[in-house]
Amino acid sequence: MKKFIFVVHNHQPIGNFDSVFEEAFSKAYLPFIEVASKFDNFKFAIHYSGPLLRWLAKNKPDFIGLIRDMVFKGRVEILGGSFSESILPVWDFDSSKAQIEYMNNLVYDLFGCKPSGIWLAERAWEPNLPSVIDPLEYVVIDDIHLKRCGIQESEVLNTVFVADNVFSKVKLLASNEVLRYTIPFRQPQETIDYFNNFNDEAFFVFADDGEKFGIWPGTYEWVYKSAWLENFLNQINNVVEFVLPKDFFKSYTGLIKRANPPTGSYTELGEWALGFEAQKQYNDYMDKIKSMNLYDSKKHFIQGGTWRNFLAKYDEANNMHKRVLFAKQFLDSKNKQKTEQFFDAQCNDAYWHGIFGGLYMPHLRNAVYENIISAANFENPVTSADIDNDYCVEHVLSNSIFNVFVKPNYSGSIFEFDIKPFNFNITNTIKRHKEFYHTKIDYKKQNSGVESIHSEIFAKESGIENFIFYDKNNRYTLVDHFVDKELTLKEIFESSFNQINGILKYNTTALDYSIHLENKQFGIRKVYTINNASFMVDIYKTQDQHILYQELNFTFLSAFFDKQIIINEKEYSMDSFIEEESDNILFVDNYRKIYFNLNFTPSKVLLVPVYSVSLSESGIEKLYQQTCLFIKCDVPMFSIKFDLL
Repeated sequence: MKKFIFVVHNHQPIGNFDSVFEEAFSKAYLPFIEVASKFDNFKFAIHYSGPLLRWLAKNKPDFIGLIRDMVFKGRVEILGGSFSESILPVWDFDSSKAQIEYMNNLVYDLFGCKPSGIWLAERAWEPNLPSVIDPLEYVVIDDIHLKRCGIQESEVLNTVFVADNVFSKVKLLASNEVLRYTIPFRQPQETIDYFNNFNDEAFFVFADDGEKFGIWPGTYEWVYKSAWLENFLNQINNVVEFVLPKDFFKSYTGLIKRANPPTGSYTELGEWALGFEAQKQYNDYMDKIKSMNLYDSKKHFIQGGTWRNFLAKYDEANNMHKRVLFAKQFLDSKNKQKTEQFFDAQCNDAYWHGIFGGLYMPHLRNAVYENIISAANFENPVTSADIDNDYCVEHVLSNSIFNVFVKPNYSGSIFEFDIKPFNFNITNTIKRHKEFYHTKIDYKKQNSGVESIHSEIFAKESGIENFIFYDKNNRYTLVDHFVDKELTLKEIFESSFNQINGILKYNTTALDYSIHLENKQFGIRKVYTINNASFMVDIYKTQDQHILYQELNFTFLSAFFDKQIIINEKEYSMDSFIEEESDNILFVDNYRKIYFNLNFTPSKVLLVPVYSVSLSESGIEKLYQQTCLFIKCDVPMFSIKFDLL
């Protein structure tokens, strides 16, 4: 009889809301186990990421006990992986090895067994991974990884393949792409018909997200209320034999062949990793080969980008990635809490963007910064290094209250501003990027029924197209804008103004408690000074033929009613459009009790909210990202002082 290896991967990212964990548990994780437990012949492997396991152990101990009983009965196999669901190959070797070992120990503590294999986050394969995964036996990948090596589908379904690197090897458990699209979205008979196309020696692997079984739009009603899962298990029981991965490998007597897949992931991620123009060309080419009926047989040779492309596509992702790597040298590795925070900061979700919100979700980015700010501290007032690997030196000014990260080759701007008592980066902002899916939104049709989230793209609210704008520069703080006329709120909101300069580069001198930046072309100097309680900026300009604005961006995560801007004793919400003459702005986060104060040379200030229009599994949504402040600097010396009240 044909063998069927069924693997479910469950994950919730670091920083996700407790209500999301709870909903996923009640709509997907628990009902799946409740139905599965009714079918004694249904053996399956399951992976819970470290953040989810930690939550389950704390909040649902009885559920952990239920899974443990199924493990002891030989019904369930627990997979390991990176504890924080990090993209293993993009972190340093020792950290990735430690992530796997940390996860192995957690699985043993909770379930009394050590994993034989791992779930590979986003199936992001790179050729060095056998050395990272060793000594575990197998890793879950996609069948397209093998097909990119020129391996035919018939071989994938009949042969075990092994990849190696130097002294290490690992077996490849290849998830079947056809099954990813039929389960649970099609009637069971469609999957059975697919199985019947192959001989009894074939084995099949389904390995995909557990959230498909209850959390993806429409699936809770479909999978449980309409009894899809029960019907599927009833109908397929006489067609295949369910086996655990570890048992399959023990009983396999066929040939083991070598395959070393190239760097890559599943097809959709390869498209998402590309920039706007490249995605357009990619889609045009895909449409062309579909029109020639070549898509199904040739698509595995058309990869698109790799996961690492996201670090090039989005500076915000690269900044976080390099920030975490940079922090390792300041980490107390003997401190278990700090080590776990360092691992948590590597959780993949905030570093990329595809069908899920990912990078565009402020609370996920915040979780990265919150963990890494807490995990590692800077001892010196000024630290200088090439933090983001661009062959240019950045500087960190630090005291007991702030860490201020300065990028001289990007307008002398601040790309991270940490409020250390709250482990909060107040400049955790994002540029409004030009996304290819903006050209594919159906603004009229609403999502209905049970569809793969990889199908049509719908707007979650009407009028959302009126908020799609693209930014000229990254949303850093103290970015220079030289213009010929005074700016309006509308121009700032839409990023539609014309400016004289590009991104200015500054020559820099770092002293004990300050850094001095100078751009001779535009006659501008900036001096950034840190003392025991404040951060101060002095801007000197020797040319006055153009108007100079300084752009600042700040973000808060609490609801709008918990956020205030106070100017000239007037209170505004963070979504306000404000134009005032002032010398002081107080940003208030009543939820966290953060009172962030700016005193500056009297000037005209303009403030606007910044919204992204981004894709999530439930459609296109508008998200508040930050409040943008433009300060007009129309005197030869302009000063700004930042304090925490």
